[in-house]
Amino acid sequence: MGESVETGDALALYRACAAKLTAQGSPFAVKQPGTAKTRHFAGTKQALLDIADASEERFGPRAFFEIEDIRKSYAKVMEESRKLAASLSETHRIREGEVVGVAMRNSAHWFTAFWAIQRLGAVAALLNSRSKGPEIAASAADVGARLIFADERCAERLDDETEIPVIGFPQIGDLIEAGEANHIDVRATGDDPAMILFTSGTTGRPKGATISHANICNAARQLEYIGELGMTMAAERRGISVELIRQHAPPVSPLLIVPMFHISGVTQMISTMQGGGVLAGMRRWDPAVAIDLIERNKVTQVSGPSLVMADLLAQPNAAERMKSVTSMVVAGQASPIALTKRIYKEFPQAGQAAGWGMTELTGTVASCSGPVFAENPGKVGVPLPLVDIEVRRSDGSPADVGEVGELVVRGPTVMSGYWGLDEATAKTFDGEWLLTGDLGTVDERGMLAIVDRAKDMVISAGENIYCAEVERVLAMVDHHHEVALFGIPDERLGERAIAAIVLVDGCVMSPDPEAVKNHAREHLADYKVPTEIVFDLGPLPRNVTGKVDKAALKRLYEERHAEQAA
Repeated sequence: MGESVETGDALALYRACAAKLTAQGSPFAVKQPGTAKTRHFAGTKQALLDIADASEERFGPRAFFEIEDIRKSYAKVMEESRKLAASLSETHRIREGEVVGVAMRNSAHWFTAFWAIQRLGAVAALLNSRSKGPEIAASAADVGARLIFADERCAERLDDETEIPVIGFPQIGDLIEAGEANHIDVRATGDDPAMILFTSGTTGRPKGATISHANICNAARQLEYIGELGMTMAAERRGISVELIRQHAPPVSPLLIVPMFHISGVTQMISTMQGGGVLAGMRRWDPAVAIDLIERNKVTQVSGPSLVMADLLAQPNAAERMKSVTSMVVAGQASPIALTKRIYKEFPQAGQAAGWGMTELTGTVASCSGPVFAENPGKVGVPLPLVDIEVRRSDGSPADVGEVGELVVRGPTVMSGYWGLDEATAKTFDGEWLLTGDLGTVDERGMLAIVDRAKDMVISAGENIYCAEVERVLAMVDHHHEVALFGIPDERLGERAIAAIVLVDGCVMSPDPEAVKNHAREHLADYKVPTEIVFDLGPLPRNVTGKVDKAALKRLYEERHAEQAA
């Protein structure tokens, strides 16, 4: 048992614990046989199926998920995936390296289908099940899918839209029943592709990011490292052994809000499987159902947009019913400060965190939590040990400390490229560095802050206005429930910066555009103060990841403006 560490410098403690965990001979020793791209942790598995096999062996009888009132154990899901794999091989002749589409809502069949595809050494193309039929069909065709697993709604949407065979829910059940559970697994590994996840497509047709087995296995080990680092820091602060904390720490059990065609859904599944927890999900967002799931399954992690958090906090006896939750993360756009304060007050046992990542990076590559998060507001953490992150100017030269530039990343979790799109892949890579399109800064202590998406700036009178920076300032006002900044074309300025604000329910204050502008002037340069403040566009439209859909918001503004001008 160690001595209690009393320090206001959480980042120093973080670095000390990280160095201890990653030193040679330690559980997460960093191996670097050559370039930074090959850096990996000791104990990293080589194939996605290795993770499935380990979870089945260790946690077979435990519940793997509860979704749509269906509850299945690890052993049951893996048994059914073997049967489905056998039927796919025998009936549809699916072979190693071939692509199989999955267009389903979060459901029991999704998990069975995903792991069946992996058992064949095939590639799971995780299609956006919320898209229209032609969009789903186009994405499936772009990656050469041999067949598509689909839920009822997607199967109907795909009718007459594609010549690719579509297997619906009833047929999936039939294939499982007909298969042999003793099917031999095909072990795809290393740089072999494991899955394809599609970018949002906000700037054009969605591109399929190819995630290899090495990508996802390194990301999985990285998730284990993040958990171990948190426990190590807690042990140091309390002056107790890590083993004592580990014995009392519940397994990761997330509330599954994000769709499984998103990288966050995949990484939540993996982190759950590695610890033997349970995924708790529902067909559509319903806070009453969600809090029942949290209470019944002893959910430990809740991550979602501010609206999700506000909905949960508004439920009767929320603090008591959610006492199992040890992590609450507000994701997406700038978080209202009043909500953050309320989470701290009502859920003191639940740590808050921040992080940065993207589909092309197989999830998170920088993070901070607990006291590091609390002591560094506005930051998203430091790079994780397997990756290198640089900030570059528009000419490709390194940015100075604190200077805004594009973030570029290299490491073993960086995707292989965009499936079948050599030109798009070439534009995205500078050698082994991925050009993320995100703008950020790194301070003198190595802490990363995200400023905005490079493509999500408002350029007004020749000045670059970073939307996220303005949104953070507007979100400081307690009665601002939702905020978003976007640009509208203007003949004189190029673009006008429009701020959309939704006030909290029951707010007694009247909308006051000038008060908002005065608040902005106190924290921002004059050119960054929004030209116009609007209060009638809420609730703000959001995409499947919980972020404000700026394109939809602009359309809504333009339609409202046209109505008022008529």
